[in-house]
Amino acid sequence: MAVSAAIRCIGTRKPRLIDMLHFASVSPPYVEKSVASLVAAAADTGNTIRTGDHGGTLRAATGAMLSALDSIKAGTASQAMVCAADARMARLAPCWK
Repeated sequence: MAVSAAIRCIGTRKPRLIDMLHFASVSPPYVEKSVASLVAAAADTGNTIRTGDHGGTLRAATGAMLSALDSIKAGTASQAMVCAADARMARLAPCWK
């Protein structure tokens, strides 16, 4: 979902102008592997991009957005992208007779 969203968001723009990419998810698919770097590679953003993963909390996307905004405000990035994706599985409700 995040890769598709990133590619569609970039559209006809130059993906290598993006300085920073953050990925946010309550339940990321990998525990140790960086999903943000996978999204950046799939979107062809180049190898100088900074990436960050945020997860494990319902506020992961908020933290990712604030990190991106702080980087732009500080001047360490001029263009940042935040991708948030989740596919949380709901618990099955018990069957009551």
